[in-house]
Amino acid sequence: KQKAWITAHVHMFEFFGGVAKILVSDNGTTAVNHQQSDWYTTSLNTTYHEMAEHYGTAIIPARVRKPKDKPNAEGSVGNISTWITAALRNEQFFSLAELNAAIRKKLDAFNTNTFQKKEGSRRSLFLGEELPLLAPLPATRFELSDWKTATVQFNYHIAVDKMYYSV
Repeated sequence: KQKAWITAHVHMFEFFGGVAKILVSDNGTTAVNHQQSDWYTTSLNTTYHEMAEHYGTAIIPARVRKPKDKPNAEGSVGNISTWITAALRNEQFFSLAELNAAIRKKLDAFNTNTFQKKEGSRRSLFLGEELPLLAPLPATRFELSDWKTATVQFNYHIAVDKMYYSV
């Protein structure tokens, strides 16, 4: 759902402590309005576009059937998911907060592990090369909005989510 998609982006920006100048997203319906897009030009969904403007970033959806547009990210997601899931598979959690704390602990350990074939770790690479390039976060967090199309009734009201508003 789009609400979860936007919320994940907001949490991602806050986790990184900044905003990348360009994002390459999936070409899914939560990001792209396929009815207004064609093969060569994509049109972002209104809310996703508003979020990009709020954070001052450009969003370029990956091309359809072009897996080379984002191969490194896909591989890392698979590695992290497998590593964290395997580490936590025998533990029992009684709240979402407890589970999130355990995941955060494992994620921090994953990011501080040293690389096998080069110097440093994911965390040191991020702090040294990527964090200085991020734009600062805006003063306020993005607030999700819903866009609806409503027809004005004969009594000069519109209905949105079973609530009536005069116009």
